[in-house]
Amino acid sequence: MIDGFYKIDNVFTEEQRQKLISDFKPFLVDGKQQSAFGITSSFDIPEYPEGFEWFKVSFPTLHLVPQFEELHKNVVDLIKKECGLNLEIDKSWVNLSKGKRKKVQYHTHPGGPDYSCVYYMKIFPFFSNGTLFKDYGLIKVKQNSLMIFDSNLEHSTPSSPLSFERYTWAMDLNTKKI
Repeated sequence: MIDGFYKIDNVFTEEQRQKLISDFKPFLVDGKQQSAFGITSSFDIPEYPEGFEWFKVSFPTLHLVPQFEELHKNVVDLIKKECGLNLEIDKSWVNLSKGKRKKVQYHTHPGGPDYSCVYYMKIFPFFSNGTLFKDYGLIKVKQNSLMIFDSNLEHSTPSSPLSFERYTWAMDLNTKKI
């Protein structure tokens, strides 16, 4: 654990990482599409200043999709092995952001999960290579890494001066009840 954050590098092989991006892409929708299903942002943000063009997100139920069941189990097992945390998944989703933002929107994860975790599938090596925390600044990670942190920490996708596709896979996790 580094400064209150757990990090795990080299989570998947390069081939597996590329396949994840390909497999998750069909599940991405924009904010307007989510609203059409009666789902509002889990971040309590009425509207992004950029509109909805700068990002896409999946519904937070990827852990319930049969084709991803084993993948989720493997990540939870890896977290237990590397960090000693015995966790279970509450929500799981994928984010696609495009870099440039007009305003940083910090948020926490409602509903009180114990931890949040982000897997960095595709990042630009010099910008947006981590997660921006209100009280800690940018916590940098490498592509193909996983970061686990207290879900009550205010955080945001960082902005960058360049527009590029950044793919992350996020999960809300709770301590497993024995």
